[in-house]
Amino acid sequence: MYRRATGRRAGLIVGMAFVNSPDLELGRFTTDELANAIAFYEDEVGSSGLPLLTASELGNVANGHKLDQRYRRLRRARSIKGRTWGTRLMRIAEQNATPSGAEPRAA
Repeated sequence: MYRRATGRRAGLIVGMAFVNSPDLELGRFTTDELANAIAFYEDEVGSSGLPLLTASELGNVANGHKLDQRYRRLRRARSIKGRTWGTRLMRIAEQNATPSGAEPRAA
């Protein structure tokens, strides 16, 4: 979503622009990794004690927005999107980083 500025700021883009191709969550993480990230996320935000979500419960979602919708429906909770979620995903990415020159791992 974006809006072009007008007047003396013409040519500038204001607002939000989302350019993740492939999608951050589904393009870079397996469903098992996302289920693991959700478990850690819930611990960090004080929702521990809930049964763990499985990869099959998350199912085949098309993108991060659909994953968030599925999570909210399954947990009857707020969105997982935010700083805590992003931090958790980056920790998983760091743990599973492909060494320089190596073939990327299969999803």
